[in-house]
Amino acid sequence: MLRKEVRPLFSEMLQKSLVLAEDEAKSMGHHYVGTEHLLLALTRIPQGIAKELLIDCGLSHDVVLAKVREILERVTLYHVGDK
Repeated sequence: MLRKEVRPLFSEMLQKSLVLAEDEAKSMGHHYVGTEHLLLALTRIPQGIAKELLIDCGLSHDVVLAKVREILERVTLYHVGDK
């Protein structure tokens, strides 16, 4: 039997998170959306519990962004050194 109402595949909050993650990836010049972009997106959702938890741990968007850039730079330098 078919349901009369169809639930969306993703919640509104998840959809917003994915859009923000894509924005983060684009702003960093990346052609993919990775976990680092999702983490950054979670720091931008105003009513998100994840944002509250991250802020409580001292992890604002700026702090997370700086750390992500630092790690990506090290990974890039490591891989460039392999060649």
